[in-house]
Amino acid sequence: FERGGGETPGCGTGAAAAVAVGRCWKALAENVLVNLPGGTLSVNWAGAGSPLWLQGPATRVYEGQIEL
Repeated sequence: FERGGGETPGCGTGAAAAVAVGRCWKALAENVLVNLPGGTLSVNWAGAGSPLWLQGPATRVYEGQIEL
């Protein structure tokens, strides 16, 4: 959810955090697919001290120019 924008079709940060908690509770495998309205994310985390990898679709939603 984004203030002013409403519900978003996906949140990589939230998906990664949810998988990290599930791994800490030993309730999830190292490789997890997270299904969101905007697409499926792949989250891979071996545990504490290891990098967390997040992979999923990216879509351009705006293109423009800004004068500085």
